Amino acid sequence: MHQMVTDPTDAVVSNELPAIAEGGVGSFKVFLTYDLLHVDDGQFISVLEAAKRTGAIVCVHCENYEAIR
Repeated sequence: MHQMVTDPTDAVVSNELPAIAEGGVGSFKVFLTYDLLHVDDGQFISVLEAAKRTGAIVCVHCENYEAIR
């Protein structure tokens, strides 16, 4: 089961993602496109770092946001 991440603020990355992983969710899903879902490069790296700390996997829709807008 994936947990979609659409608002990776510092609080979400530091507190919520680890708690979700500890609760048994083994992967996070992010989108680098779609207006209401996309995360920017810095946010994506934060999610990757949180996943590394928790042992989770990150699934990504890696289309180029700027190119397809």
